[in-house]
Amino acid sequence: MRSGPNKDLRGSRKPSNRVGIIILPKVFRSFFSKKAFMCMKNLKVKLAALAMVIGLGSAFATVKHVALSDRKWSYDASLDQYTDITGQQKGINYDCDEASSVCTATYPQAQDPNQDDSNPVSVETGVFN
Repeated sequence: MRSGPNKDLRGSRKPSNRVGIIILPKVFRSFFSKKAFMCMKNLKVKLAALAMVIGLGSAFATVKHVALSDRKWSYDASLDQYTDITGQQKGINYDCDEASSVCTATYPQAQDPNQDDSNPVSVETGVFN
């Protein structure tokens, strides 16, 4: 075996065939080439973009959505009339005191309970405040 400063264990004089003191087989030499580096860089950018899209998609998917098909109405017994309170929260925007009368009722989107109060989706008993 020849010896010298530019020779690796196999006798090659090319320093590009060596990475540090590790000798790489021919199969792996192309992996460390500039073309492979650019390919890996592009892959890294694509994976980062994919992670962002998945993260944003999952953030929107976990947000609580209000059903657009139903509307919530409060009942005023003194006027015998319903008022639309869709989107308001019980305990924050309104309250229902204990009673056996109708406090709020949920109806389908197209149904106005002041015209037709039959077949509500759900009813909450009490007195509306």
